[in-house]
Amino acid sequence: KYAMLHADKPGETNSGIPLENAERFMRAQMAGNLFCRGVIEPAYYYLGSDYRGGAGNSYTLTYMSQMGGWSVLDYALNFATNRAPYLRLGYQSFLSAWALMNTGTPESNYGYWYPGKENDGGAGGGFEPAPYGRTWLGQPHHRGSWYFASEIDLGYCGAMRTAATILADDPIFGRFCFGGDFRETSKEIEATPKDGLRRRFFAELNNGKFSLLLDNDRFAASRPISFAKDFSEIHFIIETDNPTKHSAKIRIGGLPPGNYTLRTAKNSAGEFSIQTGRTAEINLPMDAGANPTAFTVSKR
Repeated sequence: KYAMLHADKPGETNSGIPLENAERFMRAQMAGNLFCRGVIEPAYYYLGSDYRGGAGNSYTLTYMSQMGGWSVLDYALNFATNRAPYLRLGYQSFLSAWALMNTGTPESNYGYWYPGKENDGGAGGGFEPAPYGRTWLGQPHHRGSWYFASEIDLGYCGAMRTAATILADDPIFGRFCFGGDFRETSKEIEATPKDGLRRRFFAELNNGKFSLLLDNDRFAASRPISFAKDFSEIHFIIETDNPTKHSAKIRIGGLPPGNYTLRTAKNSAGEFSIQTGRTAEINLPMDAGANPTAFTVSKR
């Protein structure tokens, strides 16, 4: 992605890397990513998982499942011409290694893999599909989650960078909301983020697209992001843990080019423009103690 963003377009000589070389490198990288990833098998410990030398016969759901899945989803959202299969696989990778979490309620005895309150919140470092084997530390093992964490924290760091709610039109499954719920009325669409972070929303529809990316604060829990079907108006609500007056930075991209206004429930909060292929960075005013705060973006 870095190479794609900094390579020389036709007529430029800034980086010394022609754009066509960066594109070829990206395609090779993505092919390598998919070659080492569960793409076909629908089992939860295969689909989206990183594959090692055992080709799925041992050590799946590794930390690279979600780290590598981050790039698959980013490729789907920013570069792919055939978007749908990469969206599915990228989100499957994001979800994959959460299966290793050992957590629950008192009624479930705090976890499936290793029950007991003392194990609540732990996570295994991988999954063994084989009925018998040995871990990397030489202990005997049976099918299931590892009983030490290994590098899974790195995978969860990748998952935090991947987390998003994505409303997309899929050629097989129709309109579907990854990481959230949605409903439609005659004039607008509502999508409720449930991806865990509630900082990134993408609409990738056949008739257009846009994205809302928060750098701080988050979209309000259980409150929908709604937008007109022609993308002329967007409504969203921001909540925060910061009790002081501050700004929530949001990046808005993909909307039809033109001039837009931003307003709260009380008054106007400014104007901005969208240029083709560019993202607008906007500071949303969050008053002290005002939580949550509703905003509307309208095309002029």
